[in-house]
Amino acid sequence: MTPEEIHAQLIAESERTSLPECYKNDLLVHDLTRLVETGSQEFIWVLRTCGTHLFTLDYIKDTGGNRPAELVRSLYGFGDADQRWYYFTHGALREITHDQAVPIAEEAVARHREALALGQLESL
Repeated sequence: MTPEEIHAQLIAESERTSLPECYKNDLLVHDLTRLVETGSQEFIWVLRTCGTHLFTLDYIKDTGGNRPAELVRSLYGFGDADQRWYYFTHGALREITHDQAVPIAEEAVARHREALALGQLESL
């Protein structure tokens, strides 16, 4: 899928939930930019009252290697009572819980480290 097609799914979910209420540029600008820059096809996305967070899971070189799992853990309960968690993979966006997001992120880090060990990726 193209970044624009993926982004259209995010926008549709935003419209369905009426979130975010503020910091809409997180969705409209920053999420799309991240998708275009990374070409990500697997990520965790958090839709909040005030903004979004997009954690790429198949392109983590620029995040310090294990940061997706750390960031997912740290974001829980941060600021907004209303957080909706999603997992995007295989062309589909599905809602998950924070408790489901942490192991998904940890598994992505493990896959990344394994690929590094096998020489399939550049070193961080």
